[in-house]
Amino acid sequence: MTELILFRAGRALVVTLSALTLAHLLELSHRLAYDERLWAQLTGPDALYRYFGMVGGPLGVAAVVGVTVLAMTVGYQRPAGRLALTSAVLHSAALGVWLGVVLPANVAIGGWRSSGIPADRERWRIH
Repeated sequence: MTELILFRAGRALVVTLSALTLAHLLELSHRLAYDERLWAQLTGPDALYRYFGMVGGPLGVAAVVGVTVLAMTVGYQRPAGRLALTSAVLHSAALGVWLGVVLPANVAIGGWRSSGIPADRERWRIH
C-alpha cells in the first residue's frame, strides 16, 4: 500500500512539473516575438513568471526527491522502478540545466529595471 501511495505522489509531482514546463515552452514563440521593452517588462522577477519560480522551483526538487525515493522503494528489477530511476535522472538533469543556464539569465535580467536594457539583451532572450 505504501508503494502505491509513493507511486501516485511521485507521478503527481512529475506530471505537475511537466505541465509547468510545457506551459512555459508553449509560450516561447510568442515571447521571442515581443519587442525588447515588453519582453523585459513581462519576464522581470515580479512580473508574469513570478509564481513559476515560487511554485516550480520547490516542485522540481520535490519531483526529483520523490521519484528517487520511489525508484529505491520499488526496486530496479521491476519495470516501474527502472522508469522511476530514468525519471529521476532526467529530472535531475533538467534541474541542473535550469541551475546552470536559466538561473544566471534570471539574475542578469532581474537587474535590468535599475540599469536599463543592455545592448547584449538578445543573448538572454532564449532563456
